[in-house]
Amino acid sequence: MNLQGVLALIAGFMPVSAAVADTPVHYRDGSETIFSVDVPDFWTVRVGGSRTLTPPGEDASRDVERVIGLEPESDSGVWVGFVVPEGLRTLDEAADYARSLAPQIAKDTEVTEFESRRIAGYPARVYRGTGRRNGTTVHFTVSLIDLPNGSVIFSMTALHPGYRADALEDVNAIYNSIRTR
Repeated sequence: MNLQGVLALIAGFMPVSAAVADTPVHYRDGSETIFSVDVPDFWTVRVGGSRTLTPPGEDASRDVERVIGLEPESDSGVWVGFVVPEGLRTLDEAADYARSLAPQIAKDTEVTEFESRRIAGYPARVYRGTGRRNGTTVHFTVSLIDLPNGSVIFSMTALHPGYRADALEDVNAIYNSIRTR
């Protein structure tokens, strides 16, 4: 039997749970890892580096930190993004930052629910609400996560019309996997 046949035979005896292997992604500032998150199988990762952008309809430019965006390979209507804004050290500072971004994330945003809780063991503030993007109502959850390394994660989950609810299990697993070094 060749090597491929042996590997196929071994794989056939492995429990199904061993076949699921999330992939860690590290959010770094230079060589320093700020946090890691596990990306579920069959999700894609898109990373945008730091840059300066001018929002539509505005004259003032704004620095935008590196964004890690995650979404299922299938068109599920779910998107999860992470950014660690430079200079934010507290949840209060992060809340002000989130308010300043609201008009750029969606129009007519309305926060319908707020809670202080823990995400992956870290103190967090979670805001849920709705807004309009490209003429369509979008549901969002903004999570502000206070890390022990003096950083705060700003994360947003966007749910577009017709989103697949089964993707939310993966979203919860992503948030529960956040770790610092």
